[in-house]
Amino acid sequence: MSQILLLEDDEALGRGICMALETSSCTVTHCSTRCQATGILQSTAFDLLIFDINLPDGSGLELLRTLRQNGSFTPAILLTANDLELDEVTGLEAGADDYITKPFSLAVLRARVNAQLRRSAPVKPDRIELNGFIFDFAQLEFSKMVPSSTSPRRNSDCCGCWWKTAAVLCPENCCLKRCGTAASLWMKTLCRWQCDGCA
Repeated sequence: MSQILLLEDDEALGRGICMALETSSCTVTHCSTRCQATGILQSTAFDLLIFDINLPDGSGLELLRTLRQNGSFTPAILLTANDLELDEVTGLEAGADDYITKPFSLAVLRARVNAQLRRSAPVKPDRIELNGFIFDFAQLEFSKMVPSSTSPRRNSDCCGCWWKTAAVLCPENCCLKRCGTAASLWMKTLCRWQCDGCA
C-alpha cells in the first residue's frame, strides 16, 4: 500500500487531488499548512510527498529543503502556481523530483505520481542465495550451490552427487539432477560414474 502526503492549502483542489489519486493500493493524507505537514511527517513514513509552495504559514519549498538536509530521500513533487523557469530550477535544486505548475491536468498528475512510485518501489531480486541454495525467480529454477573449493574426486559430470548435506543424501548409485521445470523440480537419474557420495 503506497502512502502519499499532500500539502495543499486550497481545500477544494486538495479534495480533487485526493479523489484522483486514491485507489485500493494508494492512500492520500491531505493537510493544508506547513505545521500540520511537519507533525504528520514526524509520526508517519510516506512513499511520496506532494507540496504546494505558497502556504499560509510558510513555504513548502523550505519544508522540502529542510527534509533533504535532515537526510530524507522520499520522492517529492512540487505543485505550485510559480511557473517561472527560475522557480522550477530552484525547486528541483532544492530536492524536488518533479515540478508541476498550476493549472494542471489531473491525468498528467496521476501519471507523474505513478512514475515516482514506480521508481521508489523496492526492486525484487531475481536471484536469492540462501544456506547453500539458489532460487532463480526469473528462470523459475531452484538449485544447490557448489563451493568453489569443492571438487569431485571422480568424473566431473557426476551431477554433483559427491556433495552430501544433512538435507539431501544420495541413495546408492543415484543422485539428484536438476529438472528444468518448476512443476517437477528434481528427478532421480542413474549415475554413470560411481563416487564417494553414492557409494
